[in-house]
Amino acid sequence: MQDLEGRKVLEIGSLKIDFKNKKVINNLSFDVVQGETLAIIGKTGSGKTLTVLASLGLAPKKATVSVTKSSYQNNSITHSLFPNDIAIVFQNAGMALNPTIKCGRQVERVILRNTTVNKKSSRVKTMALFDKVKLSDPNRIYNSYPHEVSGGELQRVMIAMALSCEPKLLILDEPTASLDKLIQSQFVKLLQELKLNEGITILIISHDLIMVSEIADRIIHIDRGEKLADQKTMFFFQEPEHPISRKLIDHLRSWHLQRFKSDTLDAIIYELNKGSKSFPNGNKAFDAVDLVLHRKEKLGIVGESGSGKSTLGRCIAGISAFTAGKEWTDIPKSEIAYIFQDAYNAMDPDLTVDDILNEVLRLRNSDKEPLDYLKMVKLDAAIGQRKIQQLSGGQRQRVNLARGLAQQPKVLICDEVTAGLDLQVQYDLIKLMDLALHQFSVIFISHDISLVKFFCHRIAIMKEGNIVEVGKTEEIFTKSRNDYTIDLINSAGNVKYFLNM
Repeated sequence: MQDLEGRKVLEIGSLKIDFKNKKVINNLSFDVVQGETLAIIGKTGSGKTLTVLASLGLAPKKATVSVTKSSYQNNSITHSLFPNDIAIVFQNAGMALNPTIKCGRQVERVILRNTTVNKKSSRVKTMALFDKVKLSDPNRIYNSYPHEVSGGELQRVMIAMALSCEPKLLILDEPTASLDKLIQSQFVKLLQELKLNEGITILIISHDLIMVSEIADRIIHIDRGEKLADQKTMFFFQEPEHPISRKLIDHLRSWHLQRFKSDTLDAIIYELNKGSKSFPNGNKAFDAVDLVLHRKEKLGIVGESGSGKSTLGRCIAGISAFTAGKEWTDIPKSEIAYIFQDAYNAMDPDLTVDDILNEVLRLRNSDKEPLDYLKMVKLDAAIGQRKIQQLSGGQRQRVNLARGLAQQPKVLICDEVTAGLDLQVQYDLIKLMDLALHQFSVIFISHDISLVKFFCHRIAIMKEGNIVEVGKTEEIFTKSRNDYTIDLINSAGNVKYFLNM
């Protein structure tokens, strides 16, 4: 770990931010020390991103900002004097890049605008940067539009763009939020190498405590616009300063110290033999898949983006059709509920939650009320009067789950239902599902093997359209000899300061 008593490169004093007289950041001070990796953590809506952007003079126009000190390298930061050696990588790389310009050209434009490199040399420098951030096929990326490359590759393009100006301070906003765990693991290693080789100071904004534990020298915890803790990483995890920080760490520790499920499996209720799905262009989502599901079983299907797991789930639910293979089941497709990943777009924004649930209950000729299902997912009656856009991410997914339960299914297929949620919200949702879905068979689709570790009886590992391994969860985690499965398990990470896993 770096010596954190070095020179302060960024200093912010008594930052206050109001929106229409509503205080959102209250008297918050922090600094960044040269050569360190500082993580600013907090749940969604805590004010962590706003704090950093406002500190650099990049607050929204409607915000009223006051600060007693805002300096970089002992020079005041203003809109007109923004330091050239600070680079920011925003959360959504796909939104940050221009969809009409090829990736290589976008990096070149930044180089030409901010350095003395000429046009001929800008391509050479771009390719060198792509190599530095370990893009496996720099020529393809250079000539591709943003929509033609993966999320992990887009993040590396954004890092290359940020490095083009040779920054001294690199700021990353939720850099791994939308990435598969394997890609996240590779990304963390890349940042560690860049820090070591380039001598860059790094400021990370994140809600991912596991990722932060692997890379940060120091952690600042923000909640509701207040700074709760500012500690070296080891002490934050072992001796958190604030009760809210302590509760967060205890929550994480208790999750990872749970035991594997050991229930005896019941009778088989669904069986797929040599199931395949092809598209008109000849591409295959998955090929010759064998799968069984038992009554009351929780089955995890885990793999990277593009492995075919979601398409397999949709075929099992009857939303899409298999192009080959045989199914056996004593459950009609109408009794399989599919819970989509994006709860916001899966429900009508013009309807209240009660209306959304009543719509399903009418179709099922049920005499139950929406409140019956809201109670199942630990939501109160007041939620029923709100529209989906008025809810938090965790509340939306609970409503999404309640709608699935209102279909009175025998099988639920949950497709990446925790994606994009804060870590604590993810764990709370999994625990809720473990209680609420005790009598149901569940197929839980995820790219994060750590989330299925204690929820599922068995796990099927998918890679490139094939199931490469399937077995009891404990055996997968403790006895697997499949290289890909082992990579997935290792990528899930652990908090080295208090876990012995």
